[in-house]
Amino acid sequence: MTQTRIVRGTGVTQVVVGTGFEPGETVSATVLSTPFELAPVVADAAGNVRFTFPVGPTFELGAHRVEVRGSVSGELPTDRERTAFTVVAAPAGPGTLPATGGDLNGLALGGLGMAMLIAGAAALTIRRRNTAEER
Repeated sequence: MTQTRIVRGTGVTQVVVGTGFEPGETVSATVLSTPFELAPVVADAAGNVRFTFPVGPTFELGAHRVEVRGSVSGELPTDRERTAFTVVAAPAGPGTLPATGGDLNGLALGGLGMAMLIAGAAALTIRRRNTAEER
C-alpha cells in the first residue's frame, strides 16, 4: 500500500494501488511534484492496479502524489485518491548528529587565537613601559 511517509534511499520503493477501473483497462500514472510518468499497467479482473517505483537517494524531498487515470474510466476520483506521500531524508548514521548551525571548533580556535593575540599585545605593552621607566 502507499506509504504516507517514506525515507528515500538506495533500494527504497513506493507502491501505489488503484481500484475501481474496468477489468483489462490500461491505466497510467504520473508522480507529481516534479512530474514523471510511470509505465502503464493493465487492470486485473477486479479492476485493480499496482504501480511500484524507486524512491532513490536523490528523489526530491517533500510532498508528492500520484495521479492515476484509466484509458476508459478517466482520472481516479479525488474521494478515492489516496496516493499522497511525503519523502524525507535518511537520518544521520549511528553515533552522528545532523549538521546544523556553525562550526564550533572553528569558532573555538578563532577565539583562542584572538585571546593569544591580545595576551601577546598586553605583554608587549607592559615590557615597553618597563623599558621606558628604566631609562
